[in-house]
This record gives sequence, structure tokens and C-alpha cells, in this order.
Amino acid sequence: MLSYKSVLALTLATMTAGLSSVSWAQDSSTTTTTTVNNSSTSQPSNSGLFLEPMLIGSSESFSMKSAQLPLMTSNTSGTTSGYGLGLRLGVHLSEIFLGVDGRYAKEQMRDSFYQTADADVYNYGPTIGVQMPYAGLRLLGTYVLGGQFNPAPGVNGLDLSFRDPRGWRGGLGLHLGSVSLNLEYQDLTYSTTNVVSLGSYAVNSNVSMETETTGYLLSLSFPTQF
Repeated sequence: MLSYKSVLALTLATMTAGLSSVSWAQDSSTTTTTTVNNSSTSQPSNSGLFLEPMLIGSSESFSMKSAQLPLMTSNTSGTTSGYGLGLRLGVHLSEIFLGVDGRYAKEQMRDSFYQTADADVYNYGPTIGVQMPYAGLRLLGTYVLGGQFNPAPGVNGLDLSFRDPRGWRGGLGLHLGSVSLNLEYQDLTYSTTNVVSLGSYAVNSNVSMETETTGYLLSLSFPTQF
């Protein structure tokens, strides 16, 4: 038969073992919870697709080396202005984006020879930019590789289309979240001119006559990163 001292010792040993087991279980639970919490707060890689639709207004000067055309004795100059749409599409790595910039506009050309004519204008090229996160300044740059400036026939019956633009477009923007106001300067040279018609005579011939447009573009855009 066990003495009261033996019973007391056995009881104390059992309680000590039970407390150790509970303490180990709590530590294991805490470790597991911490691991899960750390996993849930990890951030994905800050890169992906970049999309930026644009609403654009433009005001530019226009010069045409029309003395290079037959029967023309002097160059002409004027202005163009209008409104259009655009899209930047590409990839981003943090706040740096790289892609393609494409634009289309309906403009009005006022020229000393053409007088006044409506024009369809489009161009495209690679673009690069950088912006501050969430809000702040943006730097924008595009090199134009192709497009067309196609005015309606002028009052003298001459119908021309200006092709193969080359040049650059650069500027600054101020963005807040997914809304940005941008001001850019553009300098383009169209190296090929297609003489569509002269009066009632269809010509459809390309000539090497340079046409230049330079000026400013103001746009409201909506940059979005995926």
C-alpha cells in the first residue's frame, strides 16, 4: 500500500508533465500562426501590363516644301489643330513602363496654299516613361516610326497625302492615381508625299517632298497597371 508521501509525489509528477504538454502545444500554435501571417502579408512582384487610354488636343505649326513640286515656285506654311484619341500599351517594372504609343486625330489645316482643309492624322512608335508612385510627376518619351497626315483636297484642287513620319515626342505629366494631365512637344518630318490628284486628273504618284509639323499636345490620360 502506497504511503501518502508516495501519492503526493506521483500527483506532482503528473501535473508537471501536463503543464509541459500544454506549453508545447501553445508554442507550436503560435509558430504556425506566425508562419501563416507572414505568408499572407507577402507582396506579389510589382510588374505586369501597362495600359493608358488618352484624350488629346493639339496645336502645331505646319510647313511644306511645296517648291519641290512641279509648277510650284515657293514653300508654304500654316497651322494645324484638332482633337484625337490615343493609347499607350506595354509592360511596366515598378513605375517604369515601356511599350507602344499609337494616336489618331481629326485636325484642321490652315495653309497659305491649301487654305483650309480637314485632315485625318495617325502615328505610332515605341514609348518609354517613368512616374512617381501613387501621385506626382511623370516623364514621357516616344519616337515616331510611322503614320500618315491626310488632308482633304485644297481649294486649288491639289490632293496630297503626307507619309513616312519620323521624329520624337516628349513631355511631362502630373498624375494622381489613374488620372494624368500631360503636356508634350512633338517634332515630326514626313519624308514622302503622295500626289493623289491635281484637279480632275488622278496622279497617285509619290514624290520626295518634306513636310514638317511641330507643336504642343495636351492630353488627359488614364494610366493603369495590371
